Amino acid sequence: MDVVDDANLQAILAGSALHLPPEGPDGARVVRAEWIIEAVRLGLAVDVDNAIVAGPLQLEGRYIPAPFSLTNSTLSSLDLGDARFLQAVRFDGCRLESGVRLTSMRAESDVSFAGARIRGEVDVSGVAVGGNLVLDGVRLDGPFTGKSARVGASLLASNATFQRGLRLEELQVGADVVLDASVIESDFIIRELSAIRNVSAKHTAFGQGLALERAQIGGTFDLSEASSKGELRLRGVRVAEALVATAASLAADVALDAAALGEAAFSNISFQGRLVLTDARIARRLLCMQSSFARDVDLTRLVAGGDINFEDAVFKGTIGMRAADGGGAFEFESATFEDSADFADARAAQIADFTHAAFRRTANFANARFGRLDFTRAVFEADAEFIDARADGAACFAWTAFRAGANCHALRAGALDASHATFARGADLSDVESGAGADLSAAVFEGDLAATNLSIKGDFNAEGARFASDLRLAGSKIGGDLRLERAELQRAFSLRAAAIGGALKAGGVAFGGDVDLSVARCAGRVMLAGARFAGQAQLGALNSGGAIDCSGATFAAVADLRSSRVTSGLLFAGAKVSGPALFDGLEVKAAIDFAKAAFDGDVRCNDVTAAGGLSAPNAIFSAAAIFHRIGIAGSAGFAGARFARRAEFSGSLFGAQFDARGARFGERADFDGVTVRGDLTLTHALFDGDARFDAVRAGGRADLSDSTFGQRAVFDGMDVGTDLCLERASFAAEARFIGARAGREIQLSDATFAAPIDLRWMQFGALELGERAAAGAPAPRQRARSNGELAQAPAAPRSRDRGITLDLRGGHFVILQSASRAPDDAAFPAKSAEKAHATAPPRSQRRKAADAFYLRRELEGNRVHPLRSPVWSAAFWADLLRLAGDRALRAITGYGVRPWRMLGWLLAPLILAAALFMLPGTTVPPPSDEVTIPYPCDARAPAGDAALLGAAAYAWLDPAPLTQWRISSCAIPGTPFTAPQVASGERALGLVLIPLGILTFTGVLRRLLGYRKAL
Repeated sequence: MDVVDDANLQAILAGSALHLPPEGPDGARVVRAEWIIEAVRLGLAVDVDNAIVAGPLQLEGRYIPAPFSLTNSTLSSLDLGDARFLQAVRFDGCRLESGVRLTSMRAESDVSFAGARIRGEVDVSGVAVGGNLVLDGVRLDGPFTGKSARVGASLLASNATFQRGLRLEELQVGADVVLDASVIESDFIIRELSAIRNVSAKHTAFGQGLALERAQIGGTFDLSEASSKGELRLRGVRVAEALVATAASLAADVALDAAALGEAAFSNISFQGRLVLTDARIARRLLCMQSSFARDVDLTRLVAGGDINFEDAVFKGTIGMRAADGGGAFEFESATFEDSADFADARAAQIADFTHAAFRRTANFANARFGRLDFTRAVFEADAEFIDARADGAACFAWTAFRAGANCHALRAGALDASHATFARGADLSDVESGAGADLSAAVFEGDLAATNLSIKGDFNAEGARFASDLRLAGSKIGGDLRLERAELQRAFSLRAAAIGGALKAGGVAFGGDVDLSVARCAGRVMLAGARFAGQAQLGALNSGGAIDCSGATFAAVADLRSSRVTSGLLFAGAKVSGPALFDGLEVKAAIDFAKAAFDGDVRCNDVTAAGGLSAPNAIFSAAAIFHRIGIAGSAGFAGARFARRAEFSGSLFGAQFDARGARFGERADFDGVTVRGDLTLTHALFDGDARFDAVRAGGRADLSDSTFGQRAVFDGMDVGTDLCLERASFAAEARFIGARAGREIQLSDATFAAPIDLRWMQFGALELGERAAAGAPAPRQRARSNGELAQAPAAPRSRDRGITLDLRGGHFVILQSASRAPDDAAFPAKSAEKAHATAPPRSQRRKAADAFYLRRELEGNRVHPLRSPVWSAAFWADLLRLAGDRALRAITGYGVRPWRMLGWLLAPLILAAALFMLPGTTVPPPSDEVTIPYPCDARAPAGDAALLGAAAYAWLDPAPLTQWRISSCAIPGTPFTAPQVASGERALGLVLIPLGILTFTGVLRRLLGYRKAL
């Protein structure tokens, strides 16, 4: 042993530090391994630096209570298996040529290999380190393996190089695991890692990937700016704080399935492989902002307590978030989806933000649930599926472009906003529900649209929208207004059976196809003013809480409002209907306005009722106008109206006046059975065809002055409360007033009749026939006459005799005829005598009649007052019978214009007889084979058999084919009448009413009374 060796030995055995200079010769730095072992045996501290240890350093099983430091030295072999260090252990900067064995080593304090170079394997199985295990700057050529290692403090391996990788199982670290800026050229596998605090691998390079299985990290797992050429597999990992991989470079798959993370941050990452977070749990946020994904992203059943943020991300593969659940928001603003995106059954407690997102392939959001849904200015290149999706707040598709199909069937949202959206192909919005309103203003639908059974709690706004296909909202429920102003509907529009809580606002809309609002309910107004209907307008059975306003509207085809119910008024002022206009059964709680409307087709208003008035001044009816049985509580105004063809008002009721001044009727005008409680005004009216006023009732004055009747005028059964005025009227054909009645007078002054006027059985207070002198004009010259008893009668204006014959037969009036020319009447033409009857009376009788006629006119003006026939005369009783027959015919049949009244008369005897035959004793039960005794008078027939017996007696039929019951001979209880007498009375009524009913329903009765067949 030389001097140097001896000095080194003495230093070691003395427990003092041995720091050899690194620039000295190798021989001067040699320290034998047995020297160190001896110092350890003696319990001495070891502090050797920059030595060359000769021989293997075998410390296996040693108990080392003193500090141990062997730094910057070179060792051929190091065995620390089962060794126990009570104080710190340092091998910093050492070169270990054949690996290190640390199996079952125990260290109460730190163990450091910082800067060490190890060529062999390092096995840390069973190692227990009470302090830190320091591997900073280590370069390990062999594998780093171990099982069940425990580090009481931190595992520090920053800037280390592991050429053969790390494979550890059941590693427990009491503080941090630090691998920052390390290089792991092979596998990095840790199974069942337990780190109390953080795991940091910032700037770490993983050559063949990272695998952490069933790891538990109490703090943060930081992979910021790390790189991995292999798979990053973190299955079953639990990170209490956050998994951070910001700006990392990951060339292979990243698998975090079944992971449990406090937070995850993958922002600014370029994922070259798949990202799998299947069944992962994230307590707070998932951040992947500005990342790109070259392959698929699988987030199936991912659960995050906070936001899931993929803002500005680019997905070149598919993204699957089926059944994902976020306690916060889904942030995908400006994200790009190159492949399909599956968000079916996903959940987000807050907003799902896809503003400015671009979907190149199919996007599936079926059955998803979101707090709010925002796709503002998003682009869908392929189909978008939102079937049964839910949004507690608003679902916004404003300015969104759907260039393929958009399936939003059964979508539910707090509000729906698709303003300025574009739907290039088919769109399905059927069964959509919105808790507030729905906004489709300025939206464009180029393809087919299905929007039936909508449920909108607020307003539905489609102002300025364009629908290239059908818009069908059938069965929809809209709580507020439906607004279609400035909308363009190129094809059909349907609101059939829809319910609108507000108003329907479609003023000025151009409907390119059929419009169907039938059976719909609208709580507010239906505003169609100025609308244009290119197809049929079906508004039948529409129930409107406000007015139906079609003022100025244009109907190219049929306008159908049959059986509609309008709480306010019906406005058709200025409307133009080219096809039929159907208003049958319409009910209006206010007024109906047809002012200046033009109807080119037939107009049918049968059974229309209005609580207000009917206003149709200057209306034009180019085809038939049918107003049968309408009921108007107020006034009806047709002043200046034009009826090019027939106008029928049969059976109608007007609560106030009926004003048709200056109206023109091109064909038949039918007012059969009309009831006007006020005045009936038809002054200056022009009737080119037949005018029928049969059974008309006017509570006030009936004024037809200055009217012109081109064909027959029939006023049979007309009942006027005050005056019937026909002054200056012109009758070109027959005029009939059979059975008519005027409460005061009939004014025929200056009326002209080209045919006889028939006033049979007419009642009136006075009949005025004179010619009214013009104001300021002198009275015509007239020879003075005297009745022999009175003074000379004053001169009175006198009507020129036009050769008219008044037929007042019936016993109620004096028969007045004048067939001769009146004295001094130079204007009377000679040919007028030819209009008299062929069998003229003798000259003396004619003179007496003329004298009586002029005498009455001179004494009483231009009026003829009725005189009754004496009661003892046969004429009185004949007229009385005629009057009774006329009034009975009017009460029962209404002259044939009221079939429903006739039906009531037919049914009344039948119902009464059936009730009587149900009384005990009126009928006999069917015979029995076993009982032959006489039947008592207490049998009661069933209701059906009693009705059949009554019908058989009523129709003179044998009841045997109908029932086995028979009419008994017993008396009706409590009356002197018997059942056969009741049957006889029933037959007598049937003999009268049944033929009368047949004549009424077939129209024969009307023809017998002089009516023509209806056109």
